[in-house]
Amino acid sequence: MKKIALILTGGTIGSFVEEHIIDVGEQSIYKLTAAYEDLYKEQNILEIFSPFQSLSENFTKREWQKLYDFLYAFPFEKYEGVVIAHGTDTLAYTSALVGMLFGHVTIPILLIASNYPVGHPKSNGVTNLRAAVELIRQGKIRGVFSVYENDKEEVEIHLATRMIPADNVRDQYGSFGGECFGKMLPRNKEKKNFILQLSNAAHNPTLEQLQKVPKAFFQSKLCFEKDILFLMPYPGQNYDSIVPGEGVAAVYHYLYHAGTACTKGEKYSFLAFVKRCSKQGIPVYVASLKKEEMDSYATQDALLKEGVYPMFDISPVAGYMKLVLAYSQTEKTVEEICESNLFYEQII
Repeated sequence: MKKIALILTGGTIGSFVEEHIIDVGEQSIYKLTAAYEDLYKEQNILEIFSPFQSLSENFTKREWQKLYDFLYAFPFEKYEGVVIAHGTDTLAYTSALVGMLFGHVTIPILLIASNYPVGHPKSNGVTNLRAAVELIRQGKIRGVFSVYENDKEEVEIHLATRMIPADNVRDQYGSFGGECFGKMLPRNKEKKNFILQLSNAAHNPTLEQLQKVPKAFFQSKLCFEKDILFLMPYPGQNYDSIVPGEGVAAVYHYLYHAGTACTKGEKYSFLAFVKRCSKQGIPVYVASLKKEEMDSYATQDALLKEGVYPMFDISPVAGYMKLVLAYSQTEKTVEEICESNLFYEQII
């Protein structure tokens, strides 16, 4: 029987606590697997890899490059599935990255995290690992997903490219579009065995669709070097105070839910900012517009006439990560990548 690869990258799930400070280090790398084996009495089902250790809030292009390089050369065919243990703060970003880059892999790739360090009585890290192992063993899915137990003790499965970052009050994740892909329901109080329950939401892919293995979208290796400036709108935003620095390849501006932004007042107008970017040769991408035909607001129409490039039906995180990927390669145009659905990040 093939083993499951467990890739440890740090984060709370791979941390230790000393004098009330949570951090990562050599002394905590194997706490997760030790706790798992002790609780479930299973040995030698996991093969452990640790390409680097970092709190996920410290992730930059450097950590993405390390993880990508590791996965790019990884022998997926030797394993039944892959689990990536990651920090919670930027889990949604790395999930989107891995989903769009490795959605063609024939085995499941699951990202997990933990709300508290392993060993804390409220920690869900070991439960998330167990649910991920169970999901892989059942052999029903293929693709990239994030597995995380919510505060109702429901283990949710999110399509990796649709995961929304956790909120700041309850620390709970969501899925773009409203419903996650499914849940792993425990069959017993010990949460040793789980059964997959799909949400059956119309905007989610079916198991049959997931089993169709696409070709790898990127044929050449990527290099994460260029910066994307990520902006969000709010009333009274002073665009005069925003000056794209040297090295910024593009601006990504997420819009209000109606696909709009302010277009009045010189310093408050997004239009004026777009004009300044244009003079600097910096393209501006906006999201998320709806592809369905409908009347549009005058503000949205003004933005499109000013020459911004629209991205459709995509979450803030996935849109940003898509542009990061687009500007990390040279084989395809950015527009071609934005218009493609790499791994269900666009809700169609």
